[in-house]
Amino acid sequence: MAKVCPYYRDGLCFSPRLDEPTNSVTLAKRCLTEQHKTCSFYVEKEEQQEKKGVESYTPEKQEILIYAPVNVIEKPGLSECDYFLMMETDKGTVAKCKIMGRVLTKSQVNLCVEFWNTCPIRKSI
Repeated sequence: MAKVCPYYRDGLCFSPRLDEPTNSVTLAKRCLTEQHKTCSFYVEKEEQQEKKGVESYTPEKQEILIYAPVNVIEKPGLSECDYFLMMETDKGTVAKCKIMGRVLTKSQVNLCVEFWNTCPIRKSI
């Protein structure tokens, strides 16, 4: 089995070279394979400086933040995209993009359903 980047968790990059975790530099094709070592944000363990106090905190689980008027889908459409995931929450049905690692807005869901094969995010992997 391929090695996953040690800084990739829940769709975010926690590299010590970043000021804060972000999903803008993650690419599942790279992060989930041996290719992660070619990433400019990858640091060998020996190069890391020991973090202390608040900097050493790593959240166990990230809560999915949903704003119902923007994210909850009344009549869910299905996208043929492999990275489109429908989820049931206590607030209703939402869609998540596995590549971006976040919940989509209603307008983004409509685009994913209609134009899934021309998605710029999908083409980048």
